[in-house]
Amino acid sequence: MVEFKKASPPLYLLIMPTGSSPILPQFGSKAGSTKDAIISILSEEWPLTAKQIYNKLRRQQAIGISYQAVHKTLNTLQSHRIIASQGMAYLLDNEWIKNIKEFSEHLETAYALNEPQNPNANPLNLMFNSVYDVDKFLIGFGKKEISGKKEVLCLHWTHFWIPLFMFMEEYRQMNEILAACNTYSITRGNTAIDRQFCNFWRKKGIHAKCGVDSASTIDMVIYKDIVAEVFYPQAIKYEIDKVYERASGANDIDADGFFRNVFEKKVRIPVVINRNKGLAQFLKKQTLSYFRKGE
Repeated sequence: MVEFKKASPPLYLLIMPTGSSPILPQFGSKAGSTKDAIISILSEEWPLTAKQIYNKLRRQQAIGISYQAVHKTLNTLQSHRIIASQGMAYLLDNEWIKNIKEFSEHLETAYALNEPQNPNANPLNLMFNSVYDVDKFLIGFGKKEISGKKEVLCLHWTHFWIPLFMFMEEYRQMNEILAACNTYSITRGNTAIDRQFCNFWRKKGIHAKCGVDSASTIDMVIYKDIVAEVFYPQAIKYEIDKVYERASGANDIDADGFFRNVFEKKVRIPVVINRNKGLAQFLKKQTLSYFRKGE
């Protein structure tokens, strides 16, 4: 899966991990290699036996290819976890498909930056094209950085919205990240939905509080010595505020429509990643001060 690798000094460099192949095949009749051709075939029809794949390759390729060569290529693709077996047949590996999807999404984000970025810079300035893109980045950040220890994780939100999108895999992963930490989450929002989701978090053992003024300017993630600041445009904040203020609960919101119209809306969102131990400690202390003992 695409991950953020520690650089030196340690910030984040977008890479494909060495453990899984980032092969990007050439699809269709112009597939240049036998590997590409097999991937192309399995992208259109699956599962197929080695014999079925061989017959399709014979019809597609002008030059002859032996069954032994096809079988050897299938073994290679399976060893790289690009394809998987289903009985005597083959199909593309679901995890490889996800890797390619994540790689293309992060590549699109990287190319949307204003100018070439130095991944070793501190702070590191990034630009994203939607709220959803920011959330996916933060999920990738969390999956890489969050350790097995119950470290303090502080979150400042415009509104609590993760529970609203739990039908999506990315937000279920974000929920798991929060549950793996000693999480303190605050929001400036104090609507019926914010309070509903505040109770949702508390039932999961997460410290949560609504109506906190300090969370009104920017959204933040504070973990160990890292401070990630998200600068949502006022227009996006207004759209989110409008939906939350009109609803008496989460059931009043068309989550699919809300997500498409607001979270996938194309808008430039700056994010600053800062590694600063003193600043992180100060912000953690400030965040925890909003909670009474036992909250």
